Amino acid sequence: MISDNENKKMSKKLITSIVALSFVAALVVPAFSVGAQTVSEGDLVKTAIDDTIYLIQGGKRLAFPYLSVYRSWGYPADFGTVKTVTQAVLDTYPDGGYVCFRPGSLFRGTGAGVYPGYEARAVFYVTNDCELRPVRSATVYKTLFGDPTFKNTWWIPDTFLSRFTYPLASKIESAAVLPDGLFGKLADGRYVLITDNGTKYRVVTSAGISANRFVTARAANISVAGLTEGTSVTGVESALVTVKTLVPSVAPGLTVALAPDTPAAATIVAASDIGGQALID
Repeated sequence: MISDNENKKMSKKLITSIVALSFVAALVVPAFSVGAQTVSEGDLVKTAIDDTIYLIQGGKRLAFPYLSVYRSWGYPADFGTVKTVTQAVLDTYPDGGYVCFRPGSLFRGTGAGVYPGYEARAVFYVTNDCELRPVRSATVYKTLFGDPTFKNTWWIPDTFLSRFTYPLASKIESAAVLPDGLFGKLADGRYVLITDNGTKYRVVTSAGISANRFVTARAANISVAGLTEGTSVTGVESALVTVKTLVPSVAPGLTVALAPDTPAAATIVAASDIGGQALID
């Protein structure tokens, strides 16, 4: 017969085992397997031994260099659409470079600055052609993007632009003209996309937002007074979901982890969502 003390000891061991198993389960990264290893255009893929996420586009594999770049394109935060394939399957797609930030994105460095000749606090706007437009000042930024706390600015490592070639375009000198590619929200709750050199806007419906993976949480608060309304975005449009690519200026070595708090390797850099402070001057 088992004594009360022995019962208590057995219970403690059982509880300890359950807790230990729970911790193990919590650390396991979900695997997104593909039984038949079928990969299609537009799929997100990775291998079981490397957490770098690739986009299959144009018959090539394009790597996401940072978590913030992945997020800028509106892909699921839980990585639920990422397929795990064999290395052999991945190797059938030639390397196509790295994915550029989505047009309309804003980012800045964390310390020393990301572009030669500009301070760390400088914020850059990504154009439709994957070029960078430095924003002239904090006043211009706040007025143009309706973002007084800089919550829409991605913070990236200072070495980001030393790894990739982002051509530098003209500065955004004032808040008078909204830049092309900007996704914004109006006071009446509608979402819009700025086009035609800041002279037109297109209303983006709920279906258009979903189909083109727009990130409403990062929509700029803007006004389109004086602009001409164009056709609405009501469904998927190739020009809005086809990514631009970057030319790496150093050997690759960046990965995107399947969980921000459990990086796949020491080379992982996941930009945070914290806001900026100031800009160029």
